[in-house]
Amino acid sequence: MLTTTQLDNLRALIEGLAESGKDVPTSVSQLPDFPYSNFSNLMADFKAEDAWLLRFSYAMDPSLLSLLGSGALKLKSNIGMLLAYGGPVVALVLCFVFSWWFLVAIPICLSWGMSLTKQAYNSAIFRAAFSDEIAFCFLYFIGQVSLRILGTDEQFYYKHVDT
Repeated sequence: MLTTTQLDNLRALIEGLAESGKDVPTSVSQLPDFPYSNFSNLMADFKAEDAWLLRFSYAMDPSLLSLLGSGALKLKSNIGMLLAYGGPVVALVLCFVFSWWFLVAIPICLSWGMSLTKQAYNSAIFRAAFSDEIAFCFLYFIGQVSLRILGTDEQFYYKHVDT
């Protein structure tokens, strides 16, 4: 669940986007070409595993993690970033000081670190999308998540129309 502060910050962000001319839908009924008219039916299909929520964007936005993530997820992401960027530096130093075998640690540190960071980010996005309709609509609007209906194998994602 998102905290009250996180929801308030998200609403403020949505209001700011609306003032700049980008109207973010705040209800699933406002989403164009969306197969559900209300959030409770969508959640029921998620629980029945008739629909899947997928990460649509490969990009990770640190400001989204800061906005939507819990303290534990932020810490996990920071540890992952430290491991991914600091681990190779430490491995290089150990390589010069002790043995070239420490070079093996470089790809391991990069892999584990990026994996931790990605897990934390994805957890924050999914947790937010499942917890509140406004968060789901925002994440769907900015292209962080998409919806897949398993019975028809259709995939839905927000299509921005340039005017």
